[in-house]
Amino acid sequence: MFILPVHDQLQLQLLEPHDAEALVTLITAEHMHLKQWLGWLEEVPSLEQQRAFIAQSLQQFASGEALVTGIRYAGGLCGVISVNRFDHQTKTATLGYWLSERYTGQGIMTDAVRAMMSLCFFERAMQVVEIRVAQHNVKSRMVAKRLGFTEAETVPAAENLYGRFVDHVVYRMTREAYNHG
Repeated sequence: MFILPVHDQLQLQLLEPHDAEALVTLITAEHMHLKQWLGWLEEVPSLEQQRAFIAQSLQQFASGEALVTGIRYAGGLCGVISVNRFDHQTKTATLGYWLSERYTGQGIMTDAVRAMMSLCFFERAMQVVEIRVAQHNVKSRMVAKRLGFTEAETVPAAENLYGRFVDHVVYRMTREAYNHG
């Protein structure tokens, strides 16, 4: 099992089949909060859909394509952070993340992203870590800014959120900038 310790209260742990029920419970409780920014949440995923998602994530982890981890704070699941894609050609890792609303504002996501950046640069030999965020998702944008990411571009109409097209802001961090930051 893959576990990335961040600090004594926080760890990133590869999602496994036994996490499906906890994910459904968390997503159900946070549905309206998360739906604002996540295009896959028209409805709360079923237990079977979560099991299928985790199985696919484990296959992608085994093949080196992606890494989907649960964010565990004080032992409980409070969100997900993932490398949605390791592009081995361009040496670019694209991160995605979401967090239960009751855990926001505590530095949890900033710490989780910092840990995932370190893994991408030093264990996976990536040259660039990228985060794509809906333009009006201020909290997610602040995570990237706090960590020193550069705002690279704005992509118009990048995502269809339930009939509402939103622009994405693309943030990038190079390994060189990370080393000197």
